[in-house]
Amino acid sequence: MPVISTNTAANSAVRYLNINAAQESSSLAKLSSGSKITQASDDAAGLGQRAAGAAENATVLDDAGKRRREVVAADRQVVRGQKNEAVALDRAGRGAAGREP
Repeated sequence: MPVISTNTAANSAVRYLNINAAQESSSLAKLSSGSKITQASDDAAGLGQRAAGAAENATVLDDAGKRRREVVAADRQVVRGQKNEAVALDRAGRGAAGREP
């Protein structure tokens, strides 16, 4: 029966070679542009803008949560009012018909 073996050392070497090539490409891009900033991830201001956007999203979500709680509270108040109104109408109806509660 034939045995298939994997050359893990060769696979590992290829992996590290690819990682090294990617890092070399990034370094050469920085050197050739004369700037340390060649992509958004290199720029602290870019990261700051992303953080500000995230903070703004959090504020919007907080406001939406507050509005939701206000609507739920108002709905509960309407339901309470409707129950009180039904009780009052029921009492008034029984009283007008001459029935005792």
